[in-house]
Amino acid sequence: MKYLIFVILIFLVAALQFGLLPPIAIYGGIFNLIVLILVSSFFLEIEKEGLLFSLILALLFDIYCYAFVGISLISVLLIYSLLYLIRKKMAGETDYLLISMLGFAASIIFDLTLISAMSLTGETNFLMSFLQVALPNALLTLILAVPVYLLIRFIVKILRLYRLIEDKETRIRLGY
Repeated sequence: MKYLIFVILIFLVAALQFGLLPPIAIYGGIFNLIVLILVSSFFLEIEKEGLLFSLILALLFDIYCYAFVGISLISVLLIYSLLYLIRKKMAGETDYLLISMLGFAASIIFDLTLISAMSLTGETNFLMSFLQVALPNALLTLILAVPVYLLIRFIVKILRLYRLIEDKETRIRLGY
């Protein structure tokens, strides 16, 4: 049952990211659910689940959008590493401004990795792609980071209620 819910959530988020969000792009920007899920998972202390979820979505993103399978995976792992380093330095409560800023920075990193790979093959102009794609995506992610975080927090509470995700104390007690 746990894995069935996980697969349903992946397909739901993939349908949102690839089907519903692109037609409602604002100034060419589409907020990146992959990045927002990864950033939110760090603040909700479900890093492993968030990383797995983001890696699967990144693979689907590569298959759906680009010929470079694996570039989005590299982006997600890079963002995960940076978030891990930042998390070791920060302590305490959830700061909504920090969530927004990390969402902005992670969105820039994600898009810059993709644009860099495409510009190496000569398919796109780096500067124009940054100004027309990466910057609007990052600004929209900045604006919507906190509402998406709150929605993800609500979903995680429901999943914890039905014991589909263990909290940190349970994982420590069980040894994983």
